[in-house]
Amino acid sequence: QFAKLARSVEENENSRFDVQDFSGHRSYCVSAILSAAAFLESTINEFFSDTLEYPERFSDSIQDNTLSLLSKMWTLGIPRTATYSIIEKYQIALNIAGLREFDLSKNPIQDLVTLIKMRNALIHFEPSWHDTKDLTSQQISKKFQSALRGKFLENPLTGDNNPFFPDKCLSASMIQWLLKTIISVADQFSEKFEFIPMHEKIRNHIEDALSV
Repeated sequence: QFAKLARSVEENENSRFDVQDFSGHRSYCVSAILSAAAFLESTINEFFSDTLEYPERFSDSIQDNTLSLLSKMWTLGIPRTATYSIIEKYQIALNIAGLREFDLSKNPIQDLVTLIKMRNALIHFEPSWHDTKDLTSQQISKKFQSALRGKFLENPLTGDNNPFFPDKCLSASMIQWLLKTIISVADQFSEKFEFIPMHEKIRNHIEDALSV
């Protein structure tokens, strides 16, 4: 929905001169980033929770001893609390089940890392770049530009004087990239465990959004 709304603003020739349209467009893009991160965290949390409350969901795909261990760890708070990052939660689940972890050096996990940094930068303005601590806004913008170069079309409502982050990277095309990233992560996770993902029932809507 956010992708469609952002696209409608971008296709309105008067939007780049309309402050209200520009602000609305930004709110759609920022909301999409926050929602994307929330989707992946709620997906892994629900997975662990279901191993405890609805183990029958996995009766055809996960062995009983693995289900028992997953649910026991969740009961003990692993990885239930906010001290665990989104990626750590997925890796812990795979580790418990004796499955191969996600490769942190490849996509979609690399894109997921960038997505989480975007979320953190928008909320806290404290992105955790591994090689530096104190960065200016311009340096942060260049970091994101380097990480996201060529992954999606930039915001057509912006001009040469706008920084890449957050102005130019907030676009309908960026939202589609987010959607592809989070669905890819969720799909690969469910494939490793061989169960049907919860978002399967709305996959046609997801594909519609990606074709806008």
